[in-house]
Amino acid sequence: MTPWLLLLTLPTQVEHPPQRFADIEATLTVEVPERTDRNSPPRVLLALATTGPATLRVEPANLGDEARNWRVLRWSSRTANDDRVTVGQSLLLEQARPGTQAVPGLRMRVWTSPEATPHEFVWSDPLGPAWTPLGVDVPPPDPESAWLRYAVVGGVLAVAVVGLLVWRWTRRPTPSPAPTPAEVALAALAGLDWSDPRAAATRLSDALRAFLSARTGLDLHARTVAECLDLLRGQPVPTPDQTATLDHLLRWCDATRFAGPAADGSAGPGVAAEAAAWVASFAGPDERRGLAG
Repeated sequence: MTPWLLLLTLPTQVEHPPQRFADIEATLTVEVPERTDRNSPPRVLLALATTGPATLRVEPANLGDEARNWRVLRWSSRTANDDRVTVGQSLLLEQARPGTQAVPGLRMRVWTSPEATPHEFVWSDPLGPAWTPLGVDVPPPDPESAWLRYAVVGGVLAVAVVGLLVWRWTRRPTPSPAPTPAEVALAALAGLDWSDPRAAATRLSDALRAFLSARTGLDLHARTVAECLDLLRGQPVPTPDQTATLDHLLRWCDATRFAGPAADGSAGPGVAAEAAAWVASFAGPDERRGLAG
């Protein structure tokens, strides 16, 4: 595991080699967004893409024990292409505790079909081997000039490190802040294509579950509607009215997803608009102005 103090010295993006099992391929891309200032917490974006047959089932990725030191936002998508499907999972990690913290590893189980035996993909070290400084070969100094040689070598290295850091901080424009869960959900709802009602209903359901998981800290991705409502019962968020709307939206999504060829997407745009209003209902006045902009 790599401590966050080394994030400034690592590449801004790490692409892991694809992992394969049967006709399933899983890839992991890791991005380290540049920090806007020294006081902002480090962030790491983990993007998983799993491609397989139309019967593919993918379990939400599990993070290692180190995840307790990070705030985690999740969102997911499912895209069909002929007889293949791609399931995307994105996890945004933001350090929540001070000090040196390790980036947690990932484990993800997949099934080629409902009756198949699961297979587990593992990425134990998302950021790769820890960065180590380059060594400098210096001939053994004689006792009389040892202190002077050490001072010269140390001064050269210090100047080089400072110059490298200044170059890295000044050569790129300040990146935009990471999107909020509400912005991610609204973008997903606005981009739905109702020519394929079942696929669009799946993405709508995933967007609502990812948004509410980020708001509550509960894992709602692989649960039934009834299980989601049981978990939310007694929570301060959502309110009873918001829970009733969520129940209606998720049950409509399930009815459309499992309707087969008879699936009707004519009501889809209206349901998506209702879902967008539901997401916006969680925002305070300042956040509403930001979403409207």
